Amino acid sequence: MKNLVSILTIAFPVLLFSLIFLSDTNADDGFWIRKGTTYGVPKRTVVKTKITPEKKTVAKEDAAAAAAVADVKPPMDVPAALPAPPAVKEEPKQPPAQLSETPSSPSAADNTESSVPSPNKEYVGVTFSDPVKQKWRVGVVLVTGRDAVRDVYTYIPIPKEWPEQSVAIFDEDIPIEFAVQKIDELDGLDRLILRGRMIPPKKKIVALQTFMVTTHRVNAPPDTTVFSIPDKKDKLAKQFSASGAEISFRDKNLRKQAEELIEGEGTDWEKVERIFDWVRDNIDQSGGDPRGSIAAFVKKEGHPEDVVGLFVAMCRANSIPARMVFVDGTQYAEFLLADPNGQLHWFPCDVVGIRAFGKIVEPKVILQKGDSIRVPGVKGKKKFVAAYGEVKSMTAPKQMLFVREPLSD
Repeated sequence: MKNLVSILTIAFPVLLFSLIFLSDTNADDGFWIRKGTTYGVPKRTVVKTKITPEKKTVAKEDAAAAAAVADVKPPMDVPAALPAPPAVKEEPKQPPAQLSETPSSPSAADNTESSVPSPNKEYVGVTFSDPVKQKWRVGVVLVTGRDAVRDVYTYIPIPKEWPEQSVAIFDEDIPIEFAVQKIDELDGLDRLILRGRMIPPKKKIVALQTFMVTTHRVNAPPDTTVFSIPDKKDKLAKQFSASGAEISFRDKNLRKQAEELIEGEGTDWEKVERIFDWVRDNIDQSGGDPRGSIAAFVKKEGHPEDVVGLFVAMCRANSIPARMVFVDGTQYAEFLLADPNGQLHWFPCDVVGIRAFGKIVEPKVILQKGDSIRVPGVKGKKKFVAAYGEVKSMTAPKQMLFVREPLSD
């Protein structure tokens, strides 16, 4: 009996400790995001070498933001070598694995061309050359006041893989107060989601991630006569043929002008090019905030974003699928045509820069493709997805600034 009492005396505290430990370690298995304070407003372009809060239009240089990251040590010039993959035992009876496409073989990464071999002749769309490498840094600078801040979430767009662009993590400087929640893949861009569980009072936290982005020059196809406007019933064509809030063709004069431009003889490629040249020749670029494609058409001038949007709207008015592409410092457009096999090809055109139709002469880091993007937890679709933050606790940070900039070597 004494032995039994001794055993129970020892076992009971051990059992109680184990239950407490398991309860604590399982407390954070999953969480729900609740509505809270939101920081950040859309900003279309990125001011180089300066850190600016996300705004709908280009903001003035923010001295406080630049000072906040002035003491951040830039990443090393040479990325660390990756370890060699382990040797795989050859299996003669297994068919060889299919290699993924590289930037020299376009369209698979964009899901716009069928991977099923065609018995007919294969037609060449755009090709890529002259790659340009650029380090691209994103992150957040957070400063707390007298009180600690709990459960901070930041949603920061990052460069995405495209047929003409490859992306790899180059360096990461995430302090212990923050953790990478996940990479959120949206239709047109990726987002880095960072979570700060508890930020102590009177502290500045800088969380950064640096990418090595390789973007290729886009060359026009050798034969443009084989491409035509795709079937309206095609799923991808329908997705990029609708009128939106800021890219709209719901104006009778706009539609009439768009229809007149494609009347007459010529290939479908030449018809799209006539729309392109009309916008470049008749719509002036001006300052101010973006006001939409219809406003640019009526006033015959508009923000560069609206000039590109007007080209997209006039294409869509003629059932020609088109979309906006936001890059570092500017934006251009892409239109969609089909080859004789029914495979779809995206072709870029620089509406507001150096005249480049069906090609891109100066490659820039691509931030987003598309202009009607659904963001989880955000009402409606967004033309441009900006970085923003949410705070779930009652205490808000004193300052929250977003970093999204190129790094010069």
